[in-house]
Amino acid sequence: MMELTPYQRNVLRIYLRYKEADFSFGNFVGSIWWRWCLFAAFAVGGYYFLASFAPGAAWLIVGMMVGAALRDVSYFIGALRMWPVNRETYDWERIEELVGGKGDGDAGDAG
Repeated sequence: MMELTPYQRNVLRIYLRYKEADFSFGNFVGSIWWRWCLFAAFAVGGYYFLASFAPGAAWLIVGMMVGAALRDVSYFIGALRMWPVNRETYDWERIEELVGGKGDGDAGDAG
């Protein structure tokens, strides 16, 4: 049997979850909300820390965090466009065999 890394196993579990619940923006955000919270905290904290003596750098930090969130949204849009094809071409029985059952992974560990 093929040995999966923890990352690979978790991604396959996420795919199984999307197969069952469908691929939606809500499912996507539900899987990466913690990352976006970190982005927001870093952006706000970085802004307030730097705003008094380096306002340009403060806005740079905010822009970088917004850019990272927008990057995630663009990844989602690309994955959403491909999901109907992927759903039909994946060997779901093999994926279930590899991960040891139905999907219950937390996408937060995959990204």
